[in-house]
Amino acid sequence: LLSTSLIDSSFAAMYDDKTKLEELTKYAEDGHANSQYKLGHAYSVGIGVIPKDDELSVKWYTKSAEQGHSASQFALGEIYSLGQLTPKDSKKAFKWYLKAAEQGHSSAQYNIGNMYNQGDGTLKNNTQAFKWWKMSAEQGDASAQNNLGWAYGNGKGVVKNLSKSRFWVDKAYNNPSATNRVIELAKKNWDKLELWKYKDTAVSKKNKAEVGTSKLERFGTGFR
Repeated sequence: LLSTSLIDSSFAAMYDDKTKLEELTKYAEDGHANSQYKLGHAYSVGIGVIPKDDELSVKWYTKSAEQGHSASQFALGEIYSLGQLTPKDSKKAFKWYLKAAEQGHSSAQYNIGNMYNQGDGTLKNNTQAFKWWKMSAEQGDASAQNNLGWAYGNGKGVVKNLSKSRFWVDKAYNNPSATNRVIELAKKNWDKLELWKYKDTAVSKKNKAEVGTSKLERFGTGFR
């Protein structure tokens, strides 16, 4: 879930310096949301002179999140969703993901879409799943782009449109940030929905000229 590599390198030395750490803690105690976030992060993994402490991690993340810090809200969503620092609680995970998503956090938007799609921590709602995936996809999240393509291809939460399905699945596949897992899922959608058969009407001529022929298009009839 959380890694020391995620801690801003400019602050890394602070966690090895007791004086600087005391200063950071004072800022956090005075209500500085980003300082609270950094402490929550540090306590979640244990770094420098800070020992790993799940309770303190959740405490500082929560104080920061309650002030509207979107990264802390997302972190709490992850914590409650996975049950790593505290017992798993899907309803609390949904609550904090939603707060971050409403502030435009793309990963939170993707996760909220998943929770609506699965009925996890909230009532199942395909329309809401589509809405949040679309918001995330438009910000460039590869997983959301693939899920949006799947939704268009299967008419889940939206009128079925295989041309738009093709556009989003192809976009996910060609996304530089796509993981191997997303690429494999995009390949499966491309083949299962036979998306090579449909014109990519969702792409403007200008965008088409900029993007050129996609990697998926070059396969013509899909992956075998």
